Amino acid sequence: MRQKLDTPKLPISEIQIGIRFRKEFGDLEMMVSSIKEIGLLHPIVVDENYNLIAGQRRVEACKKIGWTEIPVHIVNLEDLTLGEFHENSVRKNFTKSEVLSIKNALEPEIKKEAKKRQGNRNDINQHSGDSPQSSQKKSRDVIAEYTGLSSNTIKKLEEIKEESETNPKFAKLFEAIDNNENKTTTNSVYIKLKKLKKKRIREDQIQHDQIILPESITLHNCEFQKAPIPDGSISLIFTDPPYHDEFLPLFEDLAKQAARVLKDGGSLITFVGQKNIPEICNFMKKYGLDFHWPLAIIHSGPSTSVHASKTMVAWKPMLWFTKGKYEGDYVSDLVKSTKPDKDEHEWAQSTAESDYYIKHTTVENEIVYDPFLGSGTFGISANKLERQFIGCEVDKDHFENARRLLAIANNKT
Repeated sequence: MRQKLDTPKLPISEIQIGIRFRKEFGDLEMMVSSIKEIGLLHPIVVDENYNLIAGQRRVEACKKIGWTEIPVHIVNLEDLTLGEFHENSVRKNFTKSEVLSIKNALEPEIKKEAKKRQGNRNDINQHSGDSPQSSQKKSRDVIAEYTGLSSNTIKKLEEIKEESETNPKFAKLFEAIDNNENKTTTNSVYIKLKKLKKKRIREDQIQHDQIILPESITLHNCEFQKAPIPDGSISLIFTDPPYHDEFLPLFEDLAKQAARVLKDGGSLITFVGQKNIPEICNFMKKYGLDFHWPLAIIHSGPSTSVHASKTMVAWKPMLWFTKGKYEGDYVSDLVKSTKPDKDEHEWAQSTAESDYYIKHTTVENEIVYDPFLGSGTFGISANKLERQFIGCEVDKDHFENARRLLAIANNKT
């Protein structure tokens, strides 16, 4: 095991700060209190000429305390450029933001060194057949070797940092990575970033698609209780309400509306949470709907833990109610779901279950209704199966997104 070397200190007066992008330092009092209590956990980073690379807020906080010296990591950019690393370099506990700062400081040196050697490389490559770029090291690779992080990790950090410059959510996530907060890793945040970029690509594509809904689809941007749906017009209500405790009253409103708008023999099939099944059944019974059968949707992804009941949930229940006697096809009470696309709506379901139950409980041209439209998943199923569809969504953004997605899906059928 290598012996850890003491971190050197520099007089604060000798540190060359130069022109910085940061103009405001924010509230330094918390940092000042932390440094007073436990010291400076992360030394600042300077180059061999004492030019500051990372840590200006730490410098300002230490000035407020009255320090005249400050611990430093000294990065010799020339040695890094040449690949001449000190054998103990990888011990240095750089934060992720410091790694990126060092990389940014190193890039001009790498380019300068590359330009200087370009002539010689061209001569050599003319004889070897190699391209000039093949013998050059990228600054990301140099920093990876120096800090012990992989080049791929640094690439991910750069993309996360870029997003954090304009996205407050990712600014907090990058700060969490920098502070080594539990469960906030570079990979976990990068997965979120990839999903966000994928969503943006889809949104850009949606913007270019003309929103023309078929006459068989009617959408309402309002509370479902206020939707102008004629009495006795609906063959199937297929829906996925929010089912946390605070949304439970919505099921009573749903039962009341279903009793009015369903045809005789029509069905209401709704996703529910396991916890509130008794209350939901009571609401339906109160308004004259008959409990028909429980349905099980097998999850495609990992189980969810419900700590209050100490259960690992591997399936999702649906409850099937009818207005009078059901006269449709036989159906299975178990469907294996597929992975839903959560990019468009955090509670989105797959189309596996809606495809199956809409197909077997209705016939062509009958009306399917979803009072909680979300991203329009069930409307896509209904339209694909040549049923008429009515959807209702109170959230304006989700409503517009559902309109676009339904239009795109219709163009593909």
